Amino acid sequence: VCVESGRVFVSELLGPSKSRLSLYSYPPVRHLKRAPLASTVLRGAVASLVVFGGHVFVGLQRVVALLGVSRKPSGHTALSKLGEIEVHTETVSALAVNASRMVTGSVDTTVAVCAPGSSRVLLRIEPREGIVFAVALLPAPSTSVLVGVQSGAVIEFDYESGVSLRVVLSSPLPVRQISLVGPNAVFVSAGQRVTWLSLSSGATRGVFAADVDVNCFVADAQKVVVGLCAGRVAVYRTVDQSLALTMAPHKDDLAALALWVDGPASGLGHD
Repeated sequence: VCVESGRVFVSELLGPSKSRLSLYSYPPVRHLKRAPLASTVLRGAVASLVVFGGHVFVGLQRVVALLGVSRKPSGHTALSKLGEIEVHTETVSALAVNASRMVTGSVDTTVAVCAPGSSRVLLRIEPREGIVFAVALLPAPSTSVLVGVQSGAVIEFDYESGVSLRVVLSSPLPVRQISLVGPNAVFVSAGQRVTWLSLSSGATRGVFAADVDVNCFVADAQKVVVGLCAGRVAVYRTVDQSLALTMAPHKDDLAALALWVDGPASGLGHD
């Protein structure tokens, strides 16, 4: 699931070799039963999903599918497939995009750097640390990408040269997700923990510990929301890492989380 500019993109697995990507209007919570504005079927299982610059980047088996959102003459919204970019020999398990680069990580243990929408691989990085589960591009003017790998490390690489700059985190368990919050905070999930780090110093600012493995999480300056097994969600305060709230909105394991904030115009004032 991915939220961008008042739109919600949801991928769902239809079978071993087929997925559906659907677009819903904002906000989603009040319209769970509502039909999507648009949907399209993709070949393969969706392993990663990013929305940037009005385009949707979908990581599949070996390729990144590029889709656009358009308006039909009838007024209906359409999700149009613009092409596929073959970047790996295995599943594209991690994906990040900014104005100048698309960075992908794969089960084939490599990281590929391209221009957004381009099939030409500018650079291939080989961390040699197992499957690449997460990548995160640092804000411009930085040319760094954080790479989270199966060995439990988060490594900072320069995506122009491919040089390894530093190890940001070493965990005994595989790194599953990396999230940047603001210019200097990075949150990393591995095993039952989400670790909050300072990018500039590398110091650990906090640890959010769950009682089971973290399936997914989303963070901002005030809180970390963690998706767990058996449909459970836990919300932690960043100020003291205390548990603020637990809930169980689903019966099955949480697979994805996204955070949106209601604007002042909505009059709701919550997220």
